[in-house]
Amino acid sequence: ADAVTAYRAALTVYTREALPLQWAMTQENLAYALMALARRDGDAVRAEAAVVALREALTVFAHPSLAWNRAKAEHGLAGAEGLLAELRGG
Repeated sequence: ADAVTAYRAALTVYTREALPLQWAMTQENLAYALMALARRDGDAVRAEAAVVALREALTVFAHPSLAWNRAKAEHGLAGAEGLLAELRGG
C-alpha cells in the first residue's frame, strides 16, 4: 500500500505533459504494485486499476523507439487482465 501511495504521489511530479517517459514508467510501476496487492487481497478493484495504469503507460510506449518498454508493458497488461478475470470469477 505504501508503494501505491508513493507512485501516485510521483505521478503528481512526473506529469505526462512534462516528463512523458518517466510518467509512463511510474504508471507501469504503480500497476505492478497494484497487482501485488490485488493478488494478496483478492481485490478486483486494484487489479482493474492496474489494467488502467498499464493502458495509460502504453499510450506513451507506443513510440517506435520504446519497443522494449512497450513489450514489457504489454506483457504486464496481459497478466493484469488475466488476474482481473480470475478475481472476477471468469
